[in-house]
Amino acid sequence: MPWPTKKLGEVCECYFSGIWGENPDNKGNVFVVRVSDVKEDGIIDYDKLPLRYVEEEKIPKYQLQTGDLVVVKSSGSKKKIISGKTAMFIDQKGRKILASNFVLALRPNQKLVLPKWLLFYLNGDDAKKFVEKIIGITTFPNLKPQEYLKMEIPLPPLKIQKQIVARIEELFEKIDKAKELRQKAQEQTAQIFPAALEGIFSRSRKEKWQIKTIGEVTTRIQYGLSVPIPQTSDKNKTVPILRMANVTTDGQMDYSDIKYIEITQNDFLKFGLNLNLILFI
Repeated sequence: MPWPTKKLGEVCECYFSGIWGENPDNKGNVFVVRVSDVKEDGIIDYDKLPLRYVEEEKIPKYQLQTGDLVVVKSSGSKKKIISGKTAMFIDQKGRKILASNFVLALRPNQKLVLPKWLLFYLNGDDAKKFVEKIIGITTFPNLKPQEYLKMEIPLPPLKIQKQIVARIEELFEKIDKAKELRQKAQEQTAQIFPAALEGIFSRSRKEKWQIKTIGEVTTRIQYGLSVPIPQTSDKNKTVPILRMANVTTDGQMDYSDIKYIEITQNDFLKFGLNLNLILFI
């Protein structure tokens, strides 16, 4: 049985665009959340919030509360659309923090929807497709709140929402641990790998190995293809392209963030990679 749905605007107690305020001078009284403070992992970076001045009587209208969701309205460029990116606000020890004018604040009705359930949904694929549809192909693909709030939100019972949220958080915790282990392994490899290579090739001096230049032991040396790299990984493009970011410190290839481009057949024949090729940065 499919879950019932409601429009985004219907599952929020209130929603509002923020305010930028005035230069603080010596009277700064609030901090504001900007687009750059909304991170990919659904968290707000509170360390660099700018201090601004807003008249005291206006503060309650824009002040964020724990559980509020902050949604990016302004992408700045159609080359990198971040409209719709969402993070959840957590109170910061009594600091007055407001939404800025380039974000939309949502206050979920917790009788209908858990803030984290809504957070995960708004950062999911279905919501992203909805955003892409409503912002169209304008030069500055900014989010239109009146259209965004029409998004249909699936609403399982709160008990089911809690179970799903707990499962997602469990998976995120495992991912974070895996990233930490990977980082440690890369750091260890960065230390061990050069020493191991030095141990091997230092024998060349003792054993008087024959020495040749790279040009003498290769059949071809050439630069790679120089083309604009798209911000997204669109697999509908024809060919994957390797960048500096795909080459790891231990001489391996990291294929987790491959980009795709369109090229001519002649360029493919000239720059296409074969087995046993070595890439230099």
